[in-house]
Order: sequence, then structure tokens, then C-alpha cells
Amino acid sequence: ELINRKFYEVTTARRESLTGNERLVNQVAEFVKAFPEAGPEAVIQHFSTLRKLSHPNQKGISGTRDPGELLVELIETHMENVAVATISTYMRHQLRENSALHPQVLAMRATDLITEHEKNGSTAFQTSYSLLLGREATLIEANILERMGIIQIHHGSAGSNVVARYLATLHTGMVSDFFVASQMTLDGNRHFGAIHDMTAFINQIEDLDDAALEDAIQQRMLTALPTFGHPEIAAAGRSDEIQQDPRPAIYFNPFLEALDNGDIQLNDQQKKRLRIAQRIYQLAFIEGFIRPGREDQPPLRLTPNTDFGGWCVQEGLDIYETDRTLLTYIFRGFGWMMDAREQLQLKIIRPVIPPHPDVIPKPTDDMTIPDEVVALHKRMADQNAFAG
Repeated sequence: ELINRKFYEVTTARRESLTGNERLVNQVAEFVKAFPEAGPEAVIQHFSTLRKLSHPNQKGISGTRDPGELLVELIETHMENVAVATISTYMRHQLRENSALHPQVLAMRATDLITEHEKNGSTAFQTSYSLLLGREATLIEANILERMGIIQIHHGSAGSNVVARYLATLHTGMVSDFFVASQMTLDGNRHFGAIHDMTAFINQIEDLDDAALEDAIQQRMLTALPTFGHPEIAAAGRSDEIQQDPRPAIYFNPFLEALDNGDIQLNDQQKKRLRIAQRIYQLAFIEGFIRPGREDQPPLRLTPNTDFGGWCVQEGLDIYETDRTLLTYIFRGFGWMMDAREQLQLKIIRPVIPPHPDVIPKPTDDMTIPDEVVALHKRMADQNAFAG
């Protein structure tokens, strides 16, 4: 209830701006109109600065604060960030259809969509999916996005989570800064920003002929192939013993099922780009590659990571290129809150807290996750995974 309430308050909230006190949603519209290509991260940073100036006496993050009071402020701040970011995304969709729209029209349309969702009992997250897509999300699309987002909540050892822990340990003076710093880390090319790196790579190679395309992929594999590899699973292996990150399959399979059932349709451009992603998978993971000087060794194979699944699903849902780390931000923010609350109880920074033995899962013969991975692998090994 608190999460929903804080999100929906954005349609009536007022804030001081450079031009005076006005509704926050109108300020977002003016920002988007002035900077139509700015991504959601810029919107979060801009309005976080205005929030700091409007509330100069924030208590920040500290072990002396009441934990409940701090949690409320963390949720309030994060959900306002989520709201302004997703609203800006929706407004940019509108401007791409008609660049002449006035900021007041943008604000009115966004307000109408949000108000209608609230009236229909939609959660803040469900409304965010519609804003992210630029139109009302279907139930199937919402379920695909929610499944992908929930898995990305995570707290512990990822780069943005460690930054969140540092800021909590150092008792940062502003909760706004806590989220901005964590978000900036999240967007790094060696974190979830690898999704942006993948977009840049696909944009670079998509118009090449087949031979040049394969050569470009193979050359990139020799350096740093975006959305493949992982600090803990750097290479998938040189033998038949394969380690595979299950998250791409968990994201992918509901999307592929919806595609097969006709619930999602791809245009020709999406099919082309996803076929390139499929070929990258085949070259990197199935066929592998030989590094210079290691011609006598079996091919090295790279495993797709969580960003590969995230990029492909969002390409298939036609989420705009600059917005493809926003879903992760929406959900990872709650992981950062857990990091902060946990870290305030510790004397040193510990990114990974050993779990209690009672909560460690016991060995199981449950094949649900392995079956998900195998299903996706067979599909990606086929000639055209996205024929529908």
C-alpha cells in the first residue's frame, strides 16, 4: 500500500523548480520537451537535485535514525524516482509520435493514464509497465516484465549493491544521493549498462552482410562481448561440462511462449535484430572461439548472462533503447534498501552475508530451472528462434 500510494502521489505533488512552484508531472513534461533524447537516468538525477534543494534538512542514512522512519523515506524517495523516470519514458513515446506536442499536453496524457490505472486498481508496478511501453501493457506483457524485474531485485555483491553499502556505511547525508549513486553504478557498461553496450554493438553491425556480420561478432568475442560472460562464470567452458546462468532462460521463455501463441508480434526490424542476437549466442556459446596462440586447445565458449536475456526481451517488447535499464532500476532499488538496512547493523562493509544454515536449500531433483535453460538453448540452437 505504501509503495502504491507514494507512486501515485506524483500526479498531485508540487515542487519548487527553476520557474516557481508547480506540479511535478508538469516539470517532467518541460524537462522532456527540452531534452527529448535524455534517458530516465538523467531525469532521476535532475529531479533528485531539485528534491534536495526543496528539502535541505534531510536526515540522510544513519544508524541513529529510527529504522521504520528511514524505510519510509527510502520507499518514498525511490517511488518518486520511479514515477518521474517512467513518466518521462511515456512522454518521449508521445513526442516520437508528434514532436510538436506542448508540455501541458504531455502532462495531461501522462496524468490521465496514471489516474485510469489507479482507478482500476493497478499496482504502481503495473502502471510503470504501461508507462515504459508507451501504451497500456497487456496482462501477458506485464507478467513478462514483472517476472524479469523481480529476479533483478537482488542484494549482496553486485557493483551497485556494494556502492549502496558504502553510502550507507558512510552515512550519506541525503537519501536522494544514495539512489542516484547506486543508479549511476548500475548503468556502467560492466554492470547492467552492458545492455546499452549490446544496443550499440547491434546498431553497428545490423546492416552488414552475413560474412561481415560473422567476422564482426568473432572479432568482438576476442575482446569483450557485451551481455556474455560473468565475474563468477567468466567462461562457459571448453568441454561438455557447461555452466549456464539460468536468468536469460527465465526471462526469455514466457516471451517466446507469448510469441508462439500470437500474443506478441514482432516487426521486421525486431526480427532482424533478434536473429543477430541469436547468431551471437550460437557463435559465442555453441560454437565457441579460438584465441590466438591457443589453436591446440578446444574452443572457448562464453555463457550469456542476465543482460542478454534482458536485452532480447526488451527488444522484443519494443522498449526504447535508452530505457532498457529502467526496469532493473525499479526493482533493484528495493535490493539497495535491503543493503542499507543490513549494512547499518554492521561495523564493516560485507557485501555477502552468509545465510543461516536453516535457509540453505537442500539438494533436489527438481528440474524446473534446468528444463528452462535446456528449452531456451534448444530454441536458440535452431535456425530461427523468433519465427513465432
